Amino acid sequence: MGGKLIVIMGTNASGKSGLGVELALRYGGEIVSADSRQVFRGLDLGSGKITPQETKGVPHHLIDVCQPGDFFSMADFQRLAYEAIDGILARGRLPFLVGGTGLYVDSVADGYELSDIEPDLALRAHLETFDCRTRTSTPGTATASCAPWNAWRRTITTPANAVPAMKS
Repeated sequence: MGGKLIVIMGTNASGKSGLGVELALRYGGEIVSADSRQVFRGLDLGSGKITPQETKGVPHHLIDVCQPGDFFSMADFQRLAYEAIDGILARGRLPFLVGGTGLYVDSVADGYELSDIEPDLALRAHLETFDCRTRTSTPGTATASCAPWNAWRRTITTPANAVPAMKS
């Protein structure tokens, strides 16, 4: 990936999409959406997805790329965003990365180096049953909050011990 990339990010309903469209129209650009919900088809209302009328003809990428329930990771986003940006640059246009999912934006703008390791779904399922208050695992349960927000400094999760550790 070579060339310039313009990033527009901010909080929900802050006008990112509208600004991106106006700037893309002014400077001959295309928009790469950096929103973790807008990649899913059918989540139009709850995600604030831009309508065809609101795009004003500006091409948008990474909207409606998968079905709800499909596995879609930051690595998937980054790969597709790089492909879209390369295509935009190859057409002699200016890419705009527009959205509010900070991790998606950072993965592209900061060039995170990600591995090709497949997720360990069995480990993930096991960890979702872990109760950090009792340090036990109960199949079929999940604990959303284990401690006050500022009590945990880091979590050590390995297949062998999947035990949260408090830093003293």
